[in-house]
Amino acid sequence: ARYDPETPFTARRFSDLIRLVRGGEHSALCAVLETAKYLSLGISNIVFALNPEVVIVSGGIAEVWDIVQAPVLAAYSSARTPFQVRPARLPADDLFLHGSISYALDALYAKPKLG
Repeated sequence: ARYDPETPFTARRFSDLIRLVRGGEHSALCAVLETAKYLSLGISNIVFALNPEVVIVSGGIAEVWDIVQAPVLAAYSSARTPFQVRPARLPADDLFLHGSISYALDALYAKPKLG
């Protein structure tokens, strides 16, 4: 929507945007970097509220992580709250599936409760 507010957002349009960014199109790059600013704000809120050691970024933005990583980390990083931000190795759907399976099997493989 930041790149072309007049056209409805779709997954296909996002893929096209990524292609344009990779091709060096200036307006597309500006739109992605603007999104990186908002992403960094969201990540900093998560870090300051929950204090995780690692934040995993998934989805379409992970496809341009090499471009947005520096602005994301520079905008709201703090020496008092060290954390890592890295892209997911798996697609988002696979991450949800792995998490669901892990959650479902957690009770099965938990230590037995005695007494």
